[in-house]
Amino acid sequence: MDQSTQSAAGHVFSANPGPVIPSEEVQQEMVAQAQSYDAARKQAQAAEKANQATQKEGDKKDTKESKSN
Repeated sequence: MDQSTQSAAGHVFSANPGPVIPSEEVQQEMVAQAQSYDAARKQAQAAEKANQATQKEGDKKDTKESKSN
């Protein structure tokens, strides 16, 4: 790394004030996104459980049919 690259990197790091705390509006938006994501995740889990239950019922029918044949 040559000197000009080093000094440029130094400027970037020294200009960084540290962690940036988002404004109230941005925080509210982040919370809203997290809640909608959480709701979507719960819906997906419920759909997956329903799908598994349906598959189990189908499997039971399949085994009964194969035994009766």
